[in-house]
Amino acid sequence: MTLQSTANGMAKAISFAYGSSRYARPMELFVPLKSSMIGVSAVGLMTAALLVVDRHFTHSQIVEHLAFGYMLPIAAVAMLFGSAAGTVATAVSALAAGFFFFPPKFSFWIDDPIHLAELFWLAVLGYVASRAAGGLLRS
Repeated sequence: MTLQSTANGMAKAISFAYGSSRYARPMELFVPLKSSMIGVSAVGLMTAALLVVDRHFTHSQIVEHLAFGYMLPIAAVAMLFGSAAGTVATAVSALAAGFFFFPPKFSFWIDDPIHLAELFWLAVLGYVASRAAGGLLRS
């Protein structure tokens, strides 16, 4: 079995599942994966930038709410690549914020219920922003 026949089989299965009578081209299947990986990369770059800010600033009001800096890559990815990629960026942002910025740092455990609520609202706002920005892409 060749790679081309495997890709064509995947395209037939996907087009059958979505009710399309025409087969999708094999490379079109990887477009959502590519845009999601770009979203994950954008979140990674934002994490690096926020870690620099976290390390060099000591003012508690700045450092305490750095997680909302993730709204910038979420909105950018959703506007450029659609709401699915924005939703992936939202999920990765919530995981990164929980791991890097909420005490205890470098753990997924969150001690303070206030920080847990902040992480929850980051995820909700990120999802809403990605859906709204994705809607701008379609119109």
